[in-house]
Amino acid sequence: MPNRHVDVVQDGLTDMPVAHIARRSCRAVALGVLIGLAGCAHEAGDHAASNPTDQTQPSSQTHEEDTMTKATMIPMTAAPQQAADLRSFLKIGRDGVARNEPGTPHWYALEREDGAGQFAIFDLFPNQAGRDAHFNGEVAAALASKAPQLVAGGWDDGVVANVLHYETIAQKIPASPVSVTKATYIPMTAAPGQADALAEFLVAGCQMVIDGEPLTPYWLALRSEQDDHRFAIVDLFPNQAGRDAHFGGKVAAALQGNAEALVAGGWSDGVLANVVHFDVVAAK
Repeated sequence: MPNRHVDVVQDGLTDMPVAHIARRSCRAVALGVLIGLAGCAHEAGDHAASNPTDQTQPSSQTHEEDTMTKATMIPMTAAPQQAADLRSFLKIGRDGVARNEPGTPHWYALEREDGAGQFAIFDLFPNQAGRDAHFNGEVAAALASKAPQLVAGGWDDGVVANVLHYETIAQKIPASPVSVTKATYIPMTAAPGQADALAEFLVAGCQMVIDGEPLTPYWLALRSEQDDHRFAIVDLFPNQAGRDAHFGGKVAAALQGNAEALVAGGWSDGVLANVVHFDVVAAK
């Protein structure tokens, strides 16, 4: 989302009626006690796609099973001299998820671009049952077994302690599969009294990505299940050019213009300081 070189400060996103934007081509996703706002959902596909440039716009149609309501991010650091082995383990883990976990439609193994040995797993689920099945599945069991060797801090301190569960409040997921090589994760905390306003802003931003960013095939706005003042944006790109186009686009400019009011720490300390860029190691 954000770009350290964005020059445009305000795009006028906040002038748009959020409810109107969310209804235009997005299907509502009930969030229960969280915020009851609309989320943008589109048909999902398997990520083992061919040419990413073939996907120019997501479909405006969706089905209940294609809507991702749950997300989990698990950052972890490889044990000393174990980065290559952890990377290999995650690639093999992708095959296990693809083979045995229909309730985990989207699973990504990520490696930080700027931090040797730092990894993450990001996955999306249509419901809590899918998440439960995943965490009770063979890949999770294999990671628990291998973590003492591969992960700094082992299973309890290096994996379990880092698990972040989110509700998906808005999403762009293409109808046809798109291969991705780059990802960005941006956690942020709402300014005092601004949690619902930040959620509304992110829902509106989703529609802008759908309407104007063909090279951003996957864009997720997330709200923490552990603390509903905490949010995150996760986006995935076919290549660096797609990321650059997104970071220089309207949504990034609008976030820059509204961060001082909506995000604790504002633009510099609340958004830019939290940006993490990843390479995609493996994807389902």
